[in-house]
Amino acid sequence: MRTIYKHIHFVKVGEKPRTSAWEIRNNKTGSVIGEISWYATWRQYCTMPKGGTVFNNQCLRDIAGFLDKLNLLQRQKIK
Repeated sequence: MRTIYKHIHFVKVGEKPRTSAWEIRNNKTGSVIGEISWYATWRQYCTMPKGGTVFNNQCLRDIAGFLDKLNLLQRQKIK
């Protein structure tokens, strides 16, 4: 499954029994600029950007929206 936005897209790269892992990729170059995975300490999906990456406000909104979607789906699984 791929989720594509204007400047970035998300590619699922891992699946565990209860959670998944995603790469954040630049649409223009295809390079990996971060990852999203379950952060057990906070009990939610979080983003881990690669060093030296720069995000504008739209990219941050896209990432936050994607995190919201993943976290909502995770909460629905738990119920």
